[in-house]
Amino acid sequence: MGVNQAWPRIRRDGPAKYVICVRGIPSASLVRESWAVGVEVRPDRTTVLNGTFADQPDMLGFLRALIGAGHVLVSVECLG
Repeated sequence: MGVNQAWPRIRRDGPAKYVICVRGIPSASLVRESWAVGVEVRPDRTTVLNGTFADQPDMLGFLRALIGAGHVLVSVECLG
């Protein structure tokens, strides 16, 4: 199976919706200044963020900001 068939929802050059799960609770300013539309803090102190990025560089910038703030990435899912 080719890359395009195995990963049909990943978009490199246009907007795409993502769900990102991190350990801890990101600051409101980090979330607000970035992109997250939905924020769910779970009892185990993981946070699920969801929203749309303009493109992959935009998403990677947000991931770097999360990691730079000391959060551990649990998962990143592209919804298309």
